[in-house]
Order: sequence, then C-alpha cells, then structure tokens
Amino acid sequence: MSANACPRCGAINSGAARFCMKCRNPLQPTAPLPQSDLPTAFGKAFVRNLIIIGIAFIVIFGGIGIFFLLIYLFAHAM
Repeated sequence: MSANACPRCGAINSGAARFCMKCRNPLQPTAPLPQSDLPTAFGKAFVRNLIIIGIAFIVIFGGIGIFFLLIYLFAHAM
C-alpha cells in the first residue's frame, strides 16, 4: 500500500485514505478513476422526443379541457 502526503499539512496518510488523518483535508486519488465507456441510458434524441410528446399531450388534453369548459359555460349561461 502506498502513502499519500497531504497537500495542506504534509502529513503522511495511508494509500486508501480519502481524507487527511491530521487536518481532514480531502486527498487527491493516486490513480485516475476509470472512465466508463458505456453509453448513457437515455440519449439526447430520446429526451428531446419525450419532451415533445409531453408538450403535445398537454396541448391536446388542455385544448379538450378548455373546449368542454366553454361548452359547460355557454350551456349554463342561457
């Protein structure tokens, strides 16, 4: 196991330590974390299409709701 020196106070910490044992400063990892090559679960096109579909539902059902509200108001206004 390698040792990490704290950049703030210079204390020697174990290689597995994430924080300095003396001053509690976060320690930098000794090796870079592996980057995932897996694609994201949802691509930008999927999210864009989902937003468009959601807006379409709101417009359609909102329009239907306003239509029936107007019918109700005109029917009870007379």
